[in-house]
Amino acid sequence: MFNQEFFLTQLGNRENTQDVINVLQLLEPEPYATGRLKDFEKQLVSNTKTWDICSVLSLYSKLFKPSSYLEIGVRRGKSMANILFFSRHCKAYGFDIWIANYAGISNPGPDFVRAEMKKIGHLGELVLIHGDSHVTVPLFIKNNSQIRFDIALIDGDHSYEGAMKDLENVAPVIKQNGILVFDDIYDTTNTPWLLNTWKSFLAQHKEFVQIAENKDFTGTAIAIKV
Repeated sequence: MFNQEFFLTQLGNRENTQDVINVLQLLEPEPYATGRLKDFEKQLVSNTKTWDICSVLSLYSKLFKPSSYLEIGVRRGKSMANILFFSRHCKAYGFDIWIANYAGISNPGPDFVRAEMKKIGHLGELVLIHGDSHVTVPLFIKNNSQIRFDIALIDGDHSYEGAMKDLENVAPVIKQNGILVFDDIYDTTNTPWLLNTWKSFLAQHKEFVQIAENKDFTGTAIAIKV
């Protein structure tokens, strides 16, 4: 049984923050992850509570040991690592275009991600699918009609329409009591429309109930499928 109150009290606590730090330190350094790592290290010193997608994935994985995970927007595998480090036999499915030097940072592709997941000790099945998620995800679901996911992260196409398509495509394959995580809802500089995308999605899908949202970093939202 998902205890929302307990989950939220644990999200920004010292133990979970330290666990995220430990995972990030295992991965090959890159500027964005290094910056987030420093933010979390400062948080431990100042004893403040902030959280991001890595905090959510780390805590969920520790508490519930998911057997199946879907991610749109894998990039170098930073988020995925926080699920698979704590649930090493979880089956993970990642979708990305792997644009070279995305956001000015090296984005080597699926083989790099596979190596990173081996580095953190993942032992389960890892399926990484290259291409436009608006095409590859529906095709994957069509060809794997029985598959359902304990948790999914949507962090791919950041246009209003593109993000909505990803949410719509993934919604039917989330298990009952499964979790949906959506990133960058308060990135007012780059994607100020994503909060409205999220709110519109929830308004159209009453089977999902928001657990929490925050403004830390670029903002994260979490919903449970009831």
